[in-house]
Amino acid sequence: MNKKIKKLRLFLLDLPRDIKLIISLAVDSLLCILTVWLAFYLRLGTFANIENFVILPSFLSIVFAIPVFYFSGLYRTIFRYAGWPAMLTVSKSIIIYGFLFSIFITLISFKDVPRTIGIIQPLLLFFTVGGSRALIRYWIGNLYR
Repeated sequence: MNKKIKKLRLFLLDLPRDIKLIISLAVDSLLCILTVWLAFYLRLGTFANIENFVILPSFLSIVFAIPVFYFSGLYRTIFRYAGWPAMLTVSKSIIIYGFLFSIFITLISFKDVPRTIGIIQPLLLFFTVGGSRALIRYWIGNLYR
């Protein structure tokens, strides 16, 4: 089993940079959706069905997060340098994203979307994006040495 895991790690490490970027974009998009759903749960106390009032903030989260992450340089440090400098980049990116997302959610005031989602979701996104980067660093990072 250990050989299969090492082979998978080496396969992921050897992927072209563009494929790694696409994987990171997909993971971050899924994390945006997941954290919006969890934010609704934390705010309402029940899991919300996937309906328009959950889909709209999820879509907005992706629309704001991916460009902010891209332009802040979060996708330049894929796998190899996912240490403290990457966590600092994640922090800066989430602060910018959180400000934009919360202002938009608060000012527009969508029907059935609590304004506190604009605060809870960026916090959750910080922990999930930071955690995903730390996990990748732990799992793959030592193969560069």
